[in-house]
Amino acid sequence: MRVKGRSTVRVTKDPAPPTCEELAAHYDALLADTKVYEPGMLNATEEPVPRPARYVRDTLAPSVVKGFRGFDTPLPGLIDGCRVLLLGCGTGRDAFVASKLVGARGRVLAVDPSPGALREATKATSGQMARFGRTKANVEFVQGYPEDLASLGVRDASFDVVLTNYSLNLALDKQRVIDEAYRVLRFGGELYLGALFSDRRITETLLKDPRLKHAALRGAIYLEDFRRWLRAVGWESFRYMQKRRVVITDALEREALGDTDLVYRVVRAFKLGNLEDLCENYGQSLEYLGTAAGYNQFFDLDDKHRFFVDKPIRVCGNTCALVENTRFSPYFRIKGSRDGKHFGLYTYCPYCGFGKEEHDIIEYLEEGKPVCADCSHKGFCAVDGHCQHEG
Repeated sequence: MRVKGRSTVRVTKDPAPPTCEELAAHYDALLADTKVYEPGMLNATEEPVPRPARYVRDTLAPSVVKGFRGFDTPLPGLIDGCRVLLLGCGTGRDAFVASKLVGARGRVLAVDPSPGALREATKATSGQMARFGRTKANVEFVQGYPEDLASLGVRDASFDVVLTNYSLNLALDKQRVIDEAYRVLRFGGELYLGALFSDRRITETLLKDPRLKHAALRGAIYLEDFRRWLRAVGWESFRYMQKRRVVITDALEREALGDTDLVYRVVRAFKLGNLEDLCENYGQSLEYLGTAAGYNQFFDLDDKHRFFVDKPIRVCGNTCALVENTRFSPYFRIKGSRDGKHFGLYTYCPYCGFGKEEHDIIEYLEEGKPVCADCSHKGFCAVDGHCQHEG
């Protein structure tokens, strides 16, 4: 596969892409499966709604909310004016929330294989725009497959954000969904997805096990395969925004899965050319200015990096790049660059392969060593006897 001026080597040899007939048959079978969107599978007492979407969801029409099929609302912040592509929109709940957040200057293209769901979403559009106080819609619903966006006329580098919630688990060719997302994102653009991940592969034997009935479980993604899919197309690094452990309530499915660990994760990955496979130390720091609307006290870049207003934080090169080369840049003061000194691996970052894991920090605390009381890194502050995140 070749991506715009650079060669890309896959982990395995490219299989033939699925045909339109194969895609249609796959998604038709999913739409006929009543367990695909069974509510409550996550067995969570509370659905964590991201801050940007909280007030918007209260303004949605009842028909839009009632028709929603899926788990969560994985939506990033600060997308005003962005062009957003939503893969797997169903009856439109997340698409309408995104259309509100991108504002009048932004646009949302929502793709789904289900003609029935798209009819419901299209029918609700004018009423939902009126609820938002708009006379013109900024969201479009299109029938199609996430593995084949080219057939819909979606151009290279034409979107700022690609969103997908749960639909990657249901995709026929998950690698190609990742490939397409990378292709259509502009430089600095973001893939933001929610999906069901497992700590091991769902084998062919398990796929044929009649006890495993739920399509989402059959499509659970082995975390290391996901990492390889991203790297194969150009993403060297990604971050988590949220993790929720999944408890299977069906006794037969639980028996079939055995001790397989399942976690629903919300992931963000930015299309940048300067990310490295490990965290490197260039002596850089980031200071959040508090100027982003709705984030007047702190800003969460991921589940390990919380930036408080006016508090410089030392960061690795990858973390700095995720701010410096994306839409977040205007809201930060950036110190240092990769053109300056290099200090080797950045061993203080919780996302670095050589950084301290959570159990190491717990042991560190139990030993009574000094720890910063208000460190911006959530639970990962003590390294070598002092806080590594002071300015």
